[in-house]
Amino acid sequence: MRQNKTGVEIEGMVLSNEETGAVAHEEFLLAFTQFVHEKGWVFAGATKQSNAEQND
Repeated sequence: MRQNKTGVEIEGMVLSNEETGAVAHEEFLLAFTQFVHEKGWVFAGATKQSNAEQND
């Protein structure tokens, strides 16, 4: 029998501190996936490339 688990839901955007503010989707996924796996966690969800101006 599986236990109920509590997690963290993230809704937002990751931007670079560089002047362009650009973060490539593939670059982010690689770093995020590595972070999650190093912690022994699992990510269940979706990601997409987005433009900050489109979300204003």
